[in-house]
Amino acid sequence: MAQKKAGEILAKFFDDGAYTSLYAEASGAVVAAFGSTNGCPVYALAQSGAALSKKDTAKAVKVLEMAAKTGNPVVTLYDSIGSDLTEGLAALTGASEV
Repeated sequence: MAQKKAGEILAKFFDDGAYTSLYAEASGAVVAAFGSTNGCPVYALAQSGAALSKKDTAKAVKVLEMAAKTGNPVVTLYDSIGSDLTEGLAALTGASEV
């Protein structure tokens, strides 16, 4: 359900609701995509409302690196309850990398 919410948000953000997902797996709190907004190419990260894990922050870092290489902007749409505390410092370290 949370992934659907993030996907719905991305569909509203991108022109004509069209975008390309950057990661095939549907698990996790972060959905990453590429598309255009107002005719401008842009990367987007949408948080699904779930707690962030190290894996989620790694996705965000990869998208930021792709954007830096291509010169395209990144928009992040936040909806999070914080970090996954079962991961301890790994989640917090990942958040600091973003």
